[in-house]
Amino acid sequence: MGMISRLRGNVLVKDFAGAVIDVHGIGFRVSMPMTSIEKLPPQGQEAEVFVHMAVREDAMDLFGFHNEAARKVFLKLISVNGIGPKMGLSFLSGMTPEDLVAAVIREDIRALCTIKGVGKKKAERLVLELKEPLKKLDISPGLGGSGEQGGGGAAFGGGIAEDLRSALVNLGYQETMADKAVEAVRNSSQEREFDTRLRAALKVLRKGF
Repeated sequence: MGMISRLRGNVLVKDFAGAVIDVHGIGFRVSMPMTSIEKLPPQGQEAEVFVHMAVREDAMDLFGFHNEAARKVFLKLISVNGIGPKMGLSFLSGMTPEDLVAAVIREDIRALCTIKGVGKKKAERLVLELKEPLKKLDISPGLGGSGEQGGGGAAFGGGIAEDLRSALVNLGYQETMADKAVEAVRNSSQEREFDTRLRAALKVLRKGF
């Protein structure tokens, strides 16, 4: 049986966990990291998604990405013992593929540990196993800045706030409502990772102001 590696079709559904892509009348549910969901066009428009299909005895899961580079980084992540697809998505929700590659190459353990569920030992294993393989990928990491301000561990500054606002708008919320939700999450010191912040913002929006 051939493996699905790419989908092109209209976006039927888009939420914080992924999307449903309509390909010639068939709706494919694809789990995606937030850094890729943000790149999707609005519902009803055509999108191209690069896919990894994981086949198990009882299920076939699709994991989608906005470009081939993000998929390659995801595949490297899940090759590490103890990192499954869910955690791989968490890594790429908290950091762009470029920032993640940069953090691994410069051995920025602190930045990697800001990802939910990642401790020092797991971050060190990631660096040990992926530093050289990630160097070989055709990705240009932004190596500027310190680990304290990079990736998912960045302070809630303009760049992170803008990314969150953009994600909410792309999910269909009005800009004014997205701005209010971003401000509400900004005031909570407990919301550190991007995906956690987004979930908190969505919770705020559902409750209303």
